[in-house]
Amino acid sequence: MNIPVQNIIAKVEQQLNEMKSEAAEGNERGVQEAAKLIKAYCELVLDKESTATKKTTVSEQPRILPSANVTTPSTSSLNSNKDEGSLLDF
Repeated sequence: MNIPVQNIIAKVEQQLNEMKSEAAEGNERGVQEAAKLIKAYCELVLDKESTATKKTTVSEQPRILPSANVTTPSTSSLNSNKDEGSLLDF
């Protein structure tokens, strides 16, 4: 999610004004709800900054791709397992 910081700041200011009016009315629940929203907006900005830092750190590191050695069992080993029986055979 790429939200401009200016939009988040505008939302924080809006919630701060809402919190002030709720506090003036003595509505504690409204104050708490506005505070939770402000906290969420702040965390959004902080997460955005930490994600940007992680992306630059990851892009600076060389990429090492693991080699895939896939072996398939031969048909002779599959047939020999049939002769041995299974724990589920009754």
